[in-house]
Amino acid sequence: MGCGFDGSRAALDAEPIDAEPNDAEPADTEAPDLGPPDTGTSSITWSPTTFSSTTGESACSGSSFVRWLPSYQKWVAVILCTPDRYKIFLGEDSAGPFYSMGDYAGNGQDHCELVNPAFTIPNEDDITSGGCTTCALGPYVNPVGSRGYSRARFGDPFTYEAVWPMFNLYTPTWYQCGVNLP
Repeated sequence: MGCGFDGSRAALDAEPIDAEPNDAEPADTEAPDLGPPDTGTSSITWSPTTFSSTTGESACSGSSFVRWLPSYQKWVAVILCTPDRYKIFLGEDSAGPFYSMGDYAGNGQDHCELVNPAFTIPNEDDITSGGCTTCALGPYVNPVGSRGYSRARFGDPFTYEAVWPMFNLYTPTWYQCGVNLP
């Protein structure tokens, strides 16, 4: 499992992460049957899934996993670089499409709460401020024109962005959130 990011501009202009691109022929593999969403808030069960990153802002190219996040009523997907470093995505359905998340008041530090239930961040600009000394973010990108989710602060709901704005919304190429996944 390697991490590689070519940083090319063409890669950033692509469409969302999708298990089955909307304009392509259906894939030969089916999405896993994950059953109904988990209604418990303490359960962190990750299921293997298959989706590819076509937006280019992920430095990760390893295994992919998905789980239901009751607090936001969304599916969280990850692509691993290593068990402790991954790119995080959000979606409305377990089969995708999955989108990157941008942060209007930082660079994605608060998104670690989506994979680490113990994560806190008293200082929105310091990913380690809640005691996670191993938490870190990869380089930031702004995939202008693509689609994704955004928010400004820890705990705020995520808003779907049909067109990623040119200014003030960045996403990291990878996250390190103090937990190994899956």
